[in-house]
Amino acid sequence: MFTFSTSDVPKSILEYFEETNTTADSYDHILLHQANQFIIKQISRRIGAAQEQVLISLDRYGNTGGISIPLTICDAFGDDNDMEKKNVLAAGFGIGLSWGITSFEIDPKNILPVLETDSYYKDGIINPSEY
Repeated sequence: MFTFSTSDVPKSILEYFEETNTTADSYDHILLHQANQFIIKQISRRIGAAQEQVLISLDRYGNTGGISIPLTICDAFGDDNDMEKKNVLAAGFGIGLSWGITSFEIDPKNILPVLETDSYYKDGIINPSEY
């Protein structure tokens, strides 16, 4: 998984750049699956992305699997007072050696913030504080 993430994923992103006639500099932000800090840094370096371009939520939420990119979007833009639209490149990858790359525009005014709570689901019971 490590070799796949640090070699095949950046190679695919570079192919995406070639196909779309873009570079890392064409995007305001780069969103990568939040696997681990080392993998994120390796991919960023190999695709020529500046450190400040690459959004990180791993340090606050850990590896949240398939929701790491949406979570990072909400974390980065949910409380954003800058209402300027952002051009973003996203690359998701994971177990099963699956991956996908896309680019899109984000309008921060349409992004909800991450809400933190002590509530949780336990054994199918919606409100565990009732027992």
